[in-house]
Amino acid sequence: MNNISLSIAIPTYNRKFNIKQLVLKIKNQISINDEIIVSDDFSDDGTYDEIIKINGVKVYRNDFNLGMVNNWNKCIEYAKNDWICIIHDDDDIYENGLNIIKKACNIIKAPCIIVPSYSYKYKYDDNEFIYEYIEQGANAVIYATSTPSGCTIHRNIFNNLGLYKTEYLYSPDLEFFPRISKDYPTIKIKNPQIIRSSIHKKNYEFKTWRKDDFIPQLYSIEYDRAKYANLNSEATKYLVATRMKGHLKHMYKYAKINKDIAVIIKVARLLINYKLIDILSKIQKLKSKLN
Repeated sequence: MNNISLSIAIPTYNRKFNIKQLVLKIKNQISINDEIIVSDDFSDDGTYDEIIKINGVKVYRNDFNLGMVNNWNKCIEYAKNDWICIIHDDDDIYENGLNIIKKACNIIKAPCIIVPSYSYKYKYDDNEFIYEYIEQGANAVIYATSTPSGCTIHRNIFNNLGLYKTEYLYSPDLEFFPRISKDYPTIKIKNPQIIRSSIHKKNYEFKTWRKDDFIPQLYSIEYDRAKYANLNSEATKYLVATRMKGHLKHMYKYAKINKDIAVIIKVARLLINYKLIDILSKIQKLKSKLN
């Protein structure tokens, strides 16, 4: 682990009351060659003034609000080390989390993506290090992670594949991780838990669901995934439909929790359309059997 140096980057916007605790937790875990980067996207709540007080943190402030995707890319540009880990400003990191990430980086000693564990669903002993090695290729593309916070990516991957696509304003990770998985392996940490994701009404994700172009962008991203997996037209249709239904069910679940009526109605209509398509498909199959 001693030869691994991490750049821990935190893109932030108006998180004055969340980010300080996260930065201090990370600071307690870093080694001498690690670095903590905070890129403030022109916050107006005093976030920058709060973080600049903490010694040993590289704090940058955009001259104007660049938006989430551009700020993520700024973090990557600021990073000096080969292994770059972006952690969301409203998430939390468990004790010894950075050492576990470094341990995973040392497994194959080559460019890859490290995906942290977010839950105890695997039910291993707390101190047991368990991981899964996933070879690059179509299967890895189809099942690529969709949770970006805490993922650690080698610099060569960014150099070879580019950064997060700025045309995808809301869910750039859903496109980028399949793009990586096409050409690079994944180390999935199953245990111990590293990142604790925060779910609250002010999650940026929930705001994006109200945007008119959110669903079209999501479709486009899933077609990109199918392209990276080199699927034929029929397999592409099936994959996109299956994944879109999964996205919509996720949106519906949290829209109900947040009592977001506009999103509930929007998603319900789309789910009904999928239901009708499924029914028509079953009828067509039945007719073909009868004939």
